[in-house]
Amino acid sequence: MDANRHSRSNRVCHFCDIPNQINAEEFDLPIAESEHFFAVASIGGFVPGWTLVCPKEHRLNLAGLYETVEFVEFSSRVGSAVGHAYGEKVVVFEHGCRQAGSLTGCGTNHAHLHLVPFNGSLKAVVRHFDPTGQWTTGRARDVNLLVAGQEYLLMAESLRSLDTAALMRVMEVPRSQYFRLALASALGLEASKADYRAYPFVDLATQAASRLRADLRSSLKSLKRVA
Repeated sequence: MDANRHSRSNRVCHFCDIPNQINAEEFDLPIAESEHFFAVASIGGFVPGWTLVCPKEHRLNLAGLYETVEFVEFSSRVGSAVGHAYGEKVVVFEHGCRQAGSLTGCGTNHAHLHLVPFNGSLKAVVRHFDPTGQWTTGRARDVNLLVAGQEYLLMAESLRSLDTAALMRVMEVPRSQYFRLALASALGLEASKADYRAYPFVDLATQAASRLRADLRSSLKSLKRVA
């Protein structure tokens, strides 16, 4: 079995349950779905419009999905809607964990790509936040090769640049909520505000879900996996 995939037996995964929920809170329902992916407003998103793209299959990271047509098309349509709604470019990042419970995965244990409306340079934000970090530039689809199967951080200035100029870094020492902390610092927020458990920003997530859902469901209604 692929080490990135895990049976749901003997474990509870909230993300796996999201596509099947009916009576959940507004922010905890998909804002769009394709056959194998869904998008949801991000709890803890201190930037309006912060959105996550997740596989319906339970897996720990997105390595192996960046090259699939359905993931690329679905993420691109969601990202376009987010950028259009919030009038900004959309930066993307992933905390790529390899083991359930790893700090790198920020406690979610389910793969997800962050889409954040942000007109600045995410690369510059991260460099300022952590100037000693060693990053490799490459294609996101090659992440397993470039990080030699280790836990990783991955970022790009846009969804399109994931396949041309993604930045990846091996996480030899797991670190929780790395990109959240970097963005919070750049926006002048206290580091504690990056903790989605302590500061879920439910109002912002609810507003994002309501704003994006109708347009996304309409545009993605007929999207099917073709790869």
